[in-house]
Formats: sequence, C-alpha cells, structure tokens
Amino acid sequence: MKFVKVCIAFTSLLCSFQTLAQSNSVITQNLNAAIENVEKYAAKIKADNKIQGVSLAVLLNGQLLHQTSMGYTDANLENKIDINTVFPIASITKLFVASSVLQLLPQHNLSTNTEIGEVLDDIPNHWKQVEIKHLLSHTSGLPDYYRKKTDPSSLNEALNLVRTDDFEFKTGDDVSYNQTGFALLHLLVEALSGKTLEQYIQQHQIDRFGLKDTYYQRAPTEVSNTTDMFIKKRSQVKPFDLVYTRALHGSAGLNTSNNDLTKWITALVNGNVLSNEPLEQAWQPVLLQNGEPSLFGLGWWVSQTDKVDISGHGGADTSEVRHYIHKATGESVTVIWLSNTLGFNPQQSVNTIAGYFMKDITNCSRFLFWQLDCEQFH
Repeated sequence: MKFVKVCIAFTSLLCSFQTLAQSNSVITQNLNAAIENVEKYAAKIKADNKIQGVSLAVLLNGQLLHQTSMGYTDANLENKIDINTVFPIASITKLFVASSVLQLLPQHNLSTNTEIGEVLDDIPNHWKQVEIKHLLSHTSGLPDYYRKKTDPSSLNEALNLVRTDDFEFKTGDDVSYNQTGFALLHLLVEALSGKTLEQYIQQHQIDRFGLKDTYYQRAPTEVSNTTDMFIKKRSQVKPFDLVYTRALHGSAGLNTSNNDLTKWITALVNGNVLSNEPLEQAWQPVLLQNGEPSLFGLGWWVSQTDKVDISGHGGADTSEVRHYIHKATGESVTVIWLSNTLGFNPQQSVNTIAGYFMKDITNCSRFLFWQLDCEQFH
C-alpha cells in the first residue's frame, strides 16, 4: 500500500511538471525520456571514466524531479551508494559559507561593499580596504596561502604565510581563485555571529533545513554511511583521503548526501536560505574595475549566455552544483552531481544533463576559472 501511494504521489508530481512543460517551449515535453537519458548518460560517464560511484539529482523550477545513485562506496564493491550516502563536497562548502555571510551582513547594517577592515582588526593594514564582495568573488588580488601550504594547522598559520606578501593584482582588476579571501570570510562569520563558523552553519544551514547527514567532522563512531574516496591515475583507481584541516573550513570540508544537498539547494532556490534580492545579487557577476563581468558572483561561479544564466560551484573535481535560469521564461533547471572518484571533472556532464530538460543551454566549462570553453547544444 505504501508503494502504491508513493507511485501515485510521484505520478502526480510528474504530471504537474509535464503540464508545465507543455505550456513552456524551453522545457522538454517528454520528461520520462529526459530522465531515461540521464540514467543512461550517467551510467556511461561512470563506466567510461572509471568512477566508483555517483549520486545525482535534478530539480525543475525549484522542485525535485529525479534522484538516482549508482556504484559503490568501497573498493571491494560491497556497499552500494544511495541518496543518503555522505560525500565530501570540498569547495561546494563555499556556497554555505557565502550564504552565511549574506545572512549576517544586513543584521549588522553592513553590505558587500563594506571594507573587511571595518569588521576585522587583526589583519594586515594593506588588506583592510578590500571589500567583502571582492572576497566572495575572488577579485581581491590577495596573496593565496593555499599555494604555499594546503594543510595549515590554523587560520593564523594560513594567514601568516602571506601576511607580508604583495597582492597578485590591484583589487577589482582581475579574478583569481583564492582561499585567503574565504579564510577572511570564515573570520567574518565568527566576528558577526559570536559563534564559530561550524556552530553558525550548524544552526542556520543544517538544523534549520533538517539536514541529517551534513557536517564538517564527526567521530568515526558517529559515521556509518560515508563513501570512501578514490583517485583515478591513468588506468588505475586507488583509495584517496580527501580531508581538510579546520583552517580550511571557510573554503572546504563539509560532508553531505544527495538527499541533504538537494534539500538545502531546494530551500535556497526557493528563497528560504536568502531572500530574493541577495540571492539574485549572489548569482550576478561582480564587475571588474573596467566594467567587465568577472566569473564569480557572491560566492558562486557564474556564466551568462544570450539565453541562459548559470550559477554554481564545483568541489575537488568530484562534485558539482549548477542552477540554470532561462532569461525569457524564468524557468530553471538545477543539477547536483556527487561522485567519489577524483580525476574526472563533472562540469560538462551537469551541462549535458541540464540540456536534456531545457533548450538553449550552452555547454560552458570552466577552465582554470577564467577561461570558458563553450559549445552550443543541438
């Protein structure tokens, strides 16, 4: 009886999407075929690239349409991945941190134009004029500690590595992916909230939206549904530890499941994490000093084509979140891809999946964060 009720509920949801699709030319009218294509495509990508396991989700207009998982959590191929399997999401963590910053700023009558020195005292004087928007959009020009040491033991150690270094470029003149900026945002959240970053995210992102399997770190006895991680080198796939010290928690380190990340992204795109205005600002590219758009909004990688706006973020070349909004209709597709094997970049894959559901999506992959390789779907 329970299975029948679930089927009826899913059929009703699918019918509502199909009705919407029929009234709007940019959404495919055959969602069943699109879902079947996703299943076949994901299975092929997994096999061709020797990925141990994948879990993905597709949302249409902020509503979950499809979730699927395939593969295994372990090298012995004994434990299957499902939508509750927990993956490390690496730099997708930045979306949680950026949302926390944007929640806190208006509570203190601050904006993204505020200089970081108005909030943080114990930073070099020549850093204090950098605005918060420059930290969020990787346009600060700050020297990047991560290039010197990828596993600093503390935030102080991380920042001290570059405290006296020159800027890469004048703030706002260029874009360069930068972990120092998110270390400062880590400190900003703590200064404004009076809590640790982990405590704030636990209360305002995890607990608030009922995420049961999202966390920075847990004792081994508290963890039972995680996946092992692997790395592909040439034709071999080997175990790989993807862990982060607390110093990197402003940039990376969260673990989550398909089910939890889908809940949070659903809440976000529906305006429940951030209200509409800051969310729209987050998805708009921050302009460089010459008036050209950078490749980042407020914490989000962004791309704007003639017909579709794209926002998202990747993590360790294993995971990707992308949200596509059609400019003419306002319709949206969101794709979440989680995998457990480094060595395959899923950026093109999520574009292909989104293209099964929405016309006019341009397949743009990020290359070193500032070059775009674009190919129009046909």
